[in-house]
Amino acid sequence: MLPPMPSSREPIPLRRRPIDIAILVFFFVNILFITYIVDVEQLVIDDPGNFDYPLWPPAPLVDLVHWWGNNFDPVLLARPAWWRATIWIDSLFFGPFYIVAIYAFIRGREWIRIPSII
Repeated sequence: MLPPMPSSREPIPLRRRPIDIAILVFFFVNILFITYIVDVEQLVIDDPGNFDYPLWPPAPLVDLVHWWGNNFDPVLLARPAWWRATIWIDSLFFGPFYIVAIYAFIRGREWIRIPSII
């Protein structure tokens, strides 16, 4: 007869998981800047050439997004339908996923690894 399997293992401390730290940095940048600043700007401002500043994101960050679009990423300002669709997907699905993933990686949960790779 086999011995019973342990129900859970003690997670390795985060400071000893450098790859997890790098993944966490990626998730934090995406949740704190990309998803809910850059993406929201593209959803609340239809025409970057003629707009009033929204309540969120703050005006300096809106200006930063427009500067980036003018200098490096013209599709960000063109906002075609397919682009806006990807922005909605990012805001509605990836944003919440990043929050869950941040929690799981900090706590050392194994179940988040495969979804994070996918």
